[in-house]
Amino acid sequence: MPDWDENAENTLHSMQKTLKRNAILVSGLALFFWWAFGFAKHDPALRSIIPFGEDPYDAVSSFGVIAAALLALVSAARAFLQRWAGRSGQPIYVLRAQAAVPFCVLVSVAAEAVAMARHTSMWLGSPGCGGLLTIQASLVGFSLIALSLVSRDSKVETPRMLKRATAVCLGTVLALVLYPERLILGTSGHLATVVFGAFLLFVPVSALIKGWLPETPQLVCFDKLPLSRSSRYAPFVVAAAIGLIVGATAYFGELSEEGIRPRFTQILFVGGIYVGLGAAGLLIGYAWLGRLLGFVINEAELQ
Repeated sequence: MPDWDENAENTLHSMQKTLKRNAILVSGLALFFWWAFGFAKHDPALRSIIPFGEDPYDAVSSFGVIAAALLALVSAARAFLQRWAGRSGQPIYVLRAQAAVPFCVLVSVAAEAVAMARHTSMWLGSPGCGGLLTIQASLVGFSLIALSLVSRDSKVETPRMLKRATAVCLGTVLALVLYPERLILGTSGHLATVVFGAFLLFVPVSALIKGWLPETPQLVCFDKLPLSRSSRYAPFVVAAAIGLIVGATAYFGELSEEGIRPRFTQILFVGGIYVGLGAAGLLIGYAWLGRLLGFVINEAELQ
């Protein structure tokens, strides 16, 4: 028994060290994704040629950037403050949060690729074409490298992309290919398109995580970790609150960039839309990823 306990401690220590290194890795990827997203929208050579600056493509990428940043923070907190995280800091949940970051990037780039395929005349042959392709290729390359390192270092045999995950991803691409872009010309259609973009991000990311790392007993059973108690609805409130903050921040960021001073009533109306969409997007993300990433854990799920 002492030998078994010592081996278990060594295994746990090695896993914790690996999770910390992976957390730094995916945080770097999330930062690069954030930079690339902003650079493409503001660089003089790119902002006029990117075909994914409109919804639903922009909605997918926007929620992808936000989700990648938040999940990188969650991953780092769980990896470096495991005792504070409770059982949500178990390796399976940390690994899934880490894998979700490159998956968010890959799904976002796929959405952007669909936009590029639908509007080749906007960018193909333009002076900024090379830079655009370089950024997209770098995002894909770094994401695949991060995913492979997370998989290898965490001793997952192979990334197991199930048929269901493949079907969901293909369905997402098809939905983007066939989506009627003219819907964004109307206010209600535009709002619905943004919400639809959130589904187009989080549904395939959820399927990919399930396919890559399903329930694995050896990554769950660390009984010394305390169970975090939380209200059934508390995580939804937290997700909505974060979404409200994100939406408000995005709106005031837009105001500062444009340098305009709209009327107070306009600020309230447009700001309310941004805030509402931010909350809706984060709630959709929580609905599809919350339990999968261990934000709520029941005793029955660990027995």
